[in-house]
Amino acid sequence: MVTLLENGSLAQEEITVHSYDCDKEQNMRPSAILRYLQEIAGAHCALLGMDYDHLAKNDGVFLIVRQSMNLYRIPKKDEVLLLSTWHRGTKGVQSYRETQITTRDGEVLVDSTGVWILAHVSDHRIWRPSDFTAFQIPHRPEPVLPTRPEKLRAPAEMEAIGFRPIRYTDIDYNRHVNNCVYADILCDFMPGGMEGKKLSTLDIAYIAEAKEGDTLRILAQECENGLWMRGEHERGKCFEIHCTF
Repeated sequence: MVTLLENGSLAQEEITVHSYDCDKEQNMRPSAILRYLQEIAGAHCALLGMDYDHLAKNDGVFLIVRQSMNLYRIPKKDEVLLLSTWHRGTKGVQSYRETQITTRDGEVLVDSTGVWILAHVSDHRIWRPSDFTAFQIPHRPEPVLPTRPEKLRAPAEMEAIGFRPIRYTDIDYNRHVNNCVYADILCDFMPGGMEGKKLSTLDIAYIAEAKEGDTLRILAQECENGLWMRGEHERGKCFEIHCTF
């Protein structure tokens, strides 16, 4: 159950890492971590009256444009974790949300900053939060977690390594690929496989939505201690990822 603290500016929830969240080494998959970040963000907004249905009635929807994570230790199967999330405020059309995952003893396992925009449901045109009268989420004004550059600087040229059809199970209620799926694509197309690799940082830029029936062309380029990956469809770039190990 999600609990509101500090006059609603902080939301917390205790979770257990289930077997279906984990890979064959009993490590929590990156996509599972992203799902919990997504769920507690949605729950925080809902408790403040900014749930999906309320936004939709006002022709609004939150869309994520970038997610950054620092993974200090990968959570393991059956661990009990505490998720804490808060809205850091807005900058122009972008809203910043920070989330931290710790153990019961306070060990920090993961911290994350997500960058979101508010868009019209009807045509996905960007809506400034200051113009959306229903946007009433209390925030902490100062950054708390480590931050990285605002934009990813991916190499212009990468090697094509495969194709990824977009299927029914990739799609969420916004009728496009759920943001968590891109972490699975990263792991599935990792050059040399994921065996023996543990992510240290993960940055995903969501450039353009992918829809059911699309086929993504996957490109990659290894770099110092990590990897760049890009997905493209017939309309152009879809996503870019940078990760380190």
